[in-house]
Amino acid sequence: MDFDELLRRVDARVRRYDGPDDAAVVLGAAAEAEADALWGAAQPADPGRVSGVEEERRAAASLVLGWLAYCRHTALGPGLPAVVELARAVLRLSPIASAGATVPAALRSMIGAEADAQVQADTGTRLLLATGHTDDRGVLQAAVVLLGSALGRLPAEHPEWARFTANFGLASLRLYESQGSVGDLDLAAEAIEAAVAADGEHPDRPGWLSNLARVHQARYGLTGDVAELHRQVDVLGQALAGGHFDEPGVLGMLGAAHRNLYWRDREPADLDRAVDSHERAVASTPDGAPRVAEQWAALGVVRLERWEHTGVEADLDRGIEVLGAAVAAAPAGHPDRPGWLSGLGVAHRKRYRLTGVPADLDRAVELLEGAVAALPPGRRERPGLLSALGSAYRARFDRAGAVADLDRGVRCLAAASAETPPSGGGQPVLLADLAALHASRFGHSGQESDAAAAIRLLHLAASAEEHPARPVFLRDLAAQYESRYARSGSAADLDRAIALLRQVLAVIPVGHGGRAPVLARLGRAYLRAFEAGDHSVTPVLLRDLAEGARAAAAGTPADRVRAHRAVGELAYAMGDHEVAVRSLGAAVALLPSVAPGGGGPRDRERLLGECAGVVSEAVAAHCEVGDAAGAVEVAEHGRGVLLAARLGGRSELAELERAHPEVAERFHRLRDDLGFAESADQVEGRGRLWARYEALLAEIRRHEGFSRFLLPPGLAELRPAGGVVVLVNAGSRRCDAVLVGAAGEPVVVRLPDLTRAEVSVRAAELLDAHGPGRQAVISAHLAWLWTAVVGPVLGALPEGVSRVWWSPTGLLGLLPLHAAGPPGEPGALERVVSSYTPTLRALVDARSRPTATVREQVVVALSRTPGLPDLPGADPHPDAPHLLDRDATAERVLAALSGATWAHLACHAVCDPEVPARSGLRLADGPLPVAGLTGLRPDAELAYLAACSTAPGGQADESVHLASAVVLAGFRHVVAGLWHLNDQVATYVAQAFHHHLPDGPTADGAAEALHAVTRTLRGKYPNRPELWAALVHSGP
Repeated sequence: MDFDELLRRVDARVRRYDGPDDAAVVLGAAAEAEADALWGAAQPADPGRVSGVEEERRAAASLVLGWLAYCRHTALGPGLPAVVELARAVLRLSPIASAGATVPAALRSMIGAEADAQVQADTGTRLLLATGHTDDRGVLQAAVVLLGSALGRLPAEHPEWARFTANFGLASLRLYESQGSVGDLDLAAEAIEAAVAADGEHPDRPGWLSNLARVHQARYGLTGDVAELHRQVDVLGQALAGGHFDEPGVLGMLGAAHRNLYWRDREPADLDRAVDSHERAVASTPDGAPRVAEQWAALGVVRLERWEHTGVEADLDRGIEVLGAAVAAAPAGHPDRPGWLSGLGVAHRKRYRLTGVPADLDRAVELLEGAVAALPPGRRERPGLLSALGSAYRARFDRAGAVADLDRGVRCLAAASAETPPSGGGQPVLLADLAALHASRFGHSGQESDAAAAIRLLHLAASAEEHPARPVFLRDLAAQYESRYARSGSAADLDRAIALLRQVLAVIPVGHGGRAPVLARLGRAYLRAFEAGDHSVTPVLLRDLAEGARAAAAGTPADRVRAHRAVGELAYAMGDHEVAVRSLGAAVALLPSVAPGGGGPRDRERLLGECAGVVSEAVAAHCEVGDAAGAVEVAEHGRGVLLAARLGGRSELAELERAHPEVAERFHRLRDDLGFAESADQVEGRGRLWARYEALLAEIRRHEGFSRFLLPPGLAELRPAGGVVVLVNAGSRRCDAVLVGAAGEPVVVRLPDLTRAEVSVRAAELLDAHGPGRQAVISAHLAWLWTAVVGPVLGALPEGVSRVWWSPTGLLGLLPLHAAGPPGEPGALERVVSSYTPTLRALVDARSRPTATVREQVVVALSRTPGLPDLPGADPHPDAPHLLDRDATAERVLAALSGATWAHLACHAVCDPEVPARSGLRLADGPLPVAGLTGLRPDAELAYLAACSTAPGGQADESVHLASAVVLAGFRHVVAGLWHLNDQVATYVAQAFHHHLPDGPTADGAAEALHAVTRTLRGKYPNRPELWAALVHSGP
């Protein structure tokens, strides 16, 4: 629609309007849209070169839009929306009224040649008052226009000249705070100082002084001149002494001034004065007072800052409380609302850092996004908001790994850094946060500019020599140099990294928990140097590092695990296997303390994932020294802890929760506190937490049945009753199988043709194999597994052993060991009957539980699931109770399983590689996680997972079969497939398997029955391993 048509339409609305009864003509979305379009069409093509025609168009649009705003003002009646429209009318018509344009009669006393200065001043003051209830900048601009015009007409002798001048100064100050124009700030300073000087006895003078204090505060923000802060404190003192009507407001500003002095000089007494002033402000503010939200927000911010300085949790709790109250009290449209949203967002982010609760972080991002979106460009508060939002994006990327959060965070923090003065204690942290985002983005983009930016920014951050976080900055800088060494191979980069880390260790006291992460990184850097041929790390230095890791007992559990692991891997590489066994064993022993309770499943999985491989390395170290029993025990201890933490089920901690819930709650709370006490000032407190943790473990072990709680199991309690359990381990430096029989010492079988790297490649190929090439991939994998693992293992079995339980670690758990064999020759299926077990203890537990005395069967079958392939309808148990399709909801399935001993589950599986506890069954109303399979009967016997493939289960040390997870949930026997089977084959397998089983209540012949079915299938389709190699059994 062109300009003339838009002008005609809006003008027609104005002409049709004849009072409030015609409100619909000028109000509503259509009128607003036409008005916006007209103003847009009236803008010149080049604002710097406006033609005569364009000027006429803009004047015509201003006239009709000014009239439209006035009509809307009268149509709306009393209230804030009407005030906003009045302001719009003033802004549109003022520039053209002096040129003789016709304006509404009611406005002629405000604008144009007939304007009355008193009316202008009074109306400008009314608009100024309205700005306290709306963030519409037009209201503020109109107030400045009217008050400024009035002052140009009023003589200095006018009795209200000082008041109107002060109001003009305040309006200009607010306009500066809204859009950041230094000219507005200068006008505000000149006007308010003139008002203060003009009338020393005016009752409003304390208020003018408080506004002048805001000017000094703003000037400090611009210049960083500390003298402005001292002037502000002095002026506020005068305001209080003069009996300011708004004592809470003045106290709040005084607190802000002391806060700024603290950030300038780092004097703790200033921070204490700030807290005291804000607390007095809140205490003197009645509930429901207009500015109570401002006082709450200011107190919350300064309480949080003192928490960061002292680590006193009472400050954190108080800050969250009052910030929440501030946002709840803030009306929509309030000009300060963006800052309050930011304050609450920051508070939630701080609480997330302490507790790890994901909801706090998501809420922080939501609030901070809202704050930035609500803040018009040019506001001086924007750097702080952008910094807070960027840090929240970074934290969420660290938790969830969304690359888009990296880009958002970089943009926010880069903008905040560019707009933030270099002075102030927050700048180094801001630079380090931006460096971390650049480094993370480099990991995804590979752009060297990101890597270079990270190093440059960390150098700047570390130049603040007195900053309490400087050791962290130096440690992170070392990490960047180490990363660059990995890409460039430049020894100079690695040397810089090692020198920086040694510098950090030199300033952190021995025994301080902050040494643990530095030792971990230093150990890894020394390992890189050793592998590159630099043998400057002497045995003495190695043992000093090991002792340092042991002495860093005040670190978080995860940091202590990393430190011991790094030293252990360095020792292994150097050939000091004694130190390797001891250090890696210490890392595994700490694993029970690692899993946090408050971070949610994804955060727990991320933290456990950081410990990935430590168990495998410890097993390999024991095998290196010929300690087969130690290898079994350390594997069992570490893997059991990780599996229980990820999947729950029948674990020691679950038993404690059932037997002694209060003690278990104390354990959870204490372990969470250990993991999330991150402040450097809390290290001494964490040392006390460790003492309490050890004391609580001793208390638990005094309870009957818990004498070995979270202690490594002994070999005697792990032995199978018959057959052999084969622990298969792929370490970074050696791979082994450890054979555990019912009697005799375990036997280590070295697997020289197996490597961890090859396992990763093979597992990925198997998971990605689809279509016509799948058959060849699986055949090749079965042949390789025979050569690298299964052939050597079966060759080492004692004579006459034909029953094997495979217990693979890591990604080996995704491979069909049970079906390995050379092409066209006898293989594992001819030699042994195979099962799988997640741990030896799980196998012992399954054998020791009471077996079912009756067969109570249930069938869950979903023939159709939205978005997934249809499943065959064959049912091996037509007489059993059924839950079909829409009836198969999570609630009903759980209820049915709680009364069943045998379950046939014909449904798709949901496999979450990031959070295995969420893996489970896809039911009619959504997924049922394995972790939710609670309340099973103690004699739950068999779960047959028809069509439920056991896809990968995670990134941490253990890749979990869904079948193994269901075993841990409580079923003695589980049958499933490593991948989805052909529908006809799946139907045949289910019928044949149940045909081979006896009709009794137990399923102790399940392994033999599945073995027979698998061999039959292989006999029919010898060259189609995708049809028969997937079938797995877990259980005794």
